[in-house]
Amino acid sequence: MRSLVPLMSLAFALVSFPVSAGGLAYIEQSGGGNRAVQSQTGGGSAEIRQTGSGDYAIQTQTGANTASVMQNGSGNWASQTQNGSNAAYISQAGSGNRATQMQDGAANYALIRQSGGGNVAIAVQNGSGNRSETYQTGGGNYSSSLQQGSGNQFTSHQSGGERLIVDQIGNNNSFDSRQYDGSLGMTVRMAGNGLDIKVMQLPPAATAAPGK
Repeated sequence: MRSLVPLMSLAFALVSFPVSAGGLAYIEQSGGGNRAVQSQTGGGSAEIRQTGSGDYAIQTQTGANTASVMQNGSGNWASQTQNGSNAAYISQAGSGNRATQMQDGAANYALIRQSGGGNVAIAVQNGSGNRSETYQTGGGNYSSSLQQGSGNQFTSHQSGGERLIVDQIGNNNSFDSRQYDGSLGMTVRMAGNGLDIKVMQLPPAATAAPGK
């Protein structure tokens, strides 16, 4: 295993490398009071880049996973845990945002992107071939998703003060939601195969939410 840790005003960084072959861990930090922790077992690839102050990131991998955390701002917190062969990405800008992703299985993909302040996003995937994406812009958004099975997909757009909880248990289920107005909420629980739900809650003058 090899590691690259550029010393760019590196306030605080910890890298943990269990004995394994073919893995790559990279940490780059600038600013003050940032913390990063990475642990790998297997041939995974992990990257953390933080610019700002008081940001914290932790990544744990077992297997041939790919993980990346990029944070720009202050007081942001990101955590990713992977077991198997999956890909997960977190990108946060702003302050006081919290993102957690957990994957167990194969060929799962997860992405969280947050901007503003006080946003919380949680994504859990167990199985294979699942895809989860969360975009949140503004402040005070909350998103929680659980996908268990194979071939499930989850996509969410939120703007400010929204709350979303989605559980998908089964195979080949799909969910797509957009919430652009404040103080909107939704809870969706699906169990079965091949289910498809699309929901839009928009104000009279909708503001475009972040896309890919």
